[in-house]
Amino acid sequence: MRVLVVDDEASKRRQVVALLRSLAGVDLIDEASSYQGALAQLRNQQFDWVVLDMRLTTFDMTAADAGGTPRKFGGDEVLRKMTRRGISAKVIVLTQYSLFRESGDILTLDVLKERLRQRYAVFVDLIPFQHSNNEWQVQLTALISPEST
Repeated sequence: MRVLVVDDEASKRRQVVALLRSLAGVDLIDEASSYQGALAQLRNQQFDWVVLDMRLTTFDMTAADAGGTPRKFGGDEVLRKMTRRGISAKVIVLTQYSLFRESGDILTLDVLKERLRQRYAVFVDLIPFQHSNNEWQVQLTALISPEST
């Protein structure tokens, strides 16, 4: 099983990758740290799963560049591009934000999850991430382990 982890926060990405490495059946884990990085990976390789943050920088961050314009719905944009290009990897959104603002409206995780479910056939679930507890690990493992596929 091939998994792409997309997150612009390095410490969160490292935690996700460490968990995935511990799962039986995960053969390859690639990483992307931006919207553009995710699209490049998805264009060049096939994945079974994508673990995707919702808020992403436009470009990879470097010592000289902060990653361009932040995209508060960068994960949604990646899902839209995947759908347009017929990329069928299953997607789990893993976010540490509990609310999202859009055009003056506030979206809860439940509202965002339902919106993603209605728009994208490849969307599987949205998992809240917290550094302080392991519930996200339990949920991600349950979804991505070979027994669940």
